[in-house]
Amino acid sequence: MNHHNQVFIVIGLAVAFAALFFLLLLVVRKKQLIIKAEYDERQVAARGKAFRAGFFAMVLYFGVLMVVSIFGLELTVKYTVPVIFGGIIFGTAVFAVMAVIHDAYFQLHEKKSQQYTLILMTVANIASGLTNYFSEESSVVFFLNFLCAGLGIVILAASLLHQKKAAGYTEDTE
Repeated sequence: MNHHNQVFIVIGLAVAFAALFFLLLLVVRKKQLIIKAEYDERQVAARGKAFRAGFFAMVLYFGVLMVVSIFGLELTVKYTVPVIFGGIIFGTAVFAVMAVIHDAYFQLHEKKSQQYTLILMTVANIASGLTNYFSEESSVVFFLNFLCAGLGIVILAASLLHQKKAAGYTEDTE
């Protein structure tokens, strides 16, 4: 290894340590500024039920996958990651829908207009998935993008339906 390579390695390590230190400092400062999430007791109980439902949905998904694989469905290496990731997305979707239905998805003082971030992430995943699908190096990544976009659509749909139902309920009580 010549002298130039050693210099670049030392510079690279110094930059990496500086970036790591900056990132650590940023995380510590952000933790000091984070306001603790406020949920009432009913929301905490509903979130617990939603976590349980999501977990059991994921276990059921992987159980069905195991039974199907025992009876002869072989997954190629190319599709192993999306199928496994699909189980995680499925469990997360069940959790999110259950939490939204039982009004435990949002904190007490959180604005529901923050769904724009979820909309933006969903659109970005769709765009990225389409880009990956139509590229010459089409890989399985597009499938993962569409799984994430599907999760965003499910959460948005459940949230919008719940808001519509809640708006109808307040009109009926007046």
